[in-house]
Amino acid sequence: TAKLEKDVDFTPAHLATGLQPVARFRPNPNLRELLHTTFSAFGDAHSQGALLLLIYFSLVFSHIIWVTDRENGGMFHKNYGPGIFDALWFSIVTAFTVGYGDKVTTKLLGRMVAMVWMFVGAYCCALFTAAMTA
Repeated sequence: TAKLEKDVDFTPAHLATGLQPVARFRPNPNLRELLHTTFSAFGDAHSQGALLLLIYFSLVFSHIIWVTDRENGGMFHKNYGPGIFDALWFSIVTAFTVGYGDKVTTKLLGRMVAMVWMFVGAYCCALFTAAMTA
């Protein structure tokens, strides 16, 4: 409202204080430099290990979810190939806390495993993010 604008200054702080974001200027980076900059963090052993840990636990929990929830009209296909793909989709979506809801566990044991995977997946994602940004 007009009265509130007179009492409170809503100007963004970086405009009023003179603070500016700082970034290195590179005129016209080529594709090789761009790819090198993007994927250079994967050369670190910590980030590779964190990524492998995330992949390993995603596969393990995918199999556990598929075994516990594939019977009696669950949301995961009964056959191994399509069922594991469904469970892998569920585990990756759950680990990254997206939670689309297109695949869910319907059995009690599957839901308990999914709750454990939520914590393990969040930890693995945080570990990977920390390794990439260190």
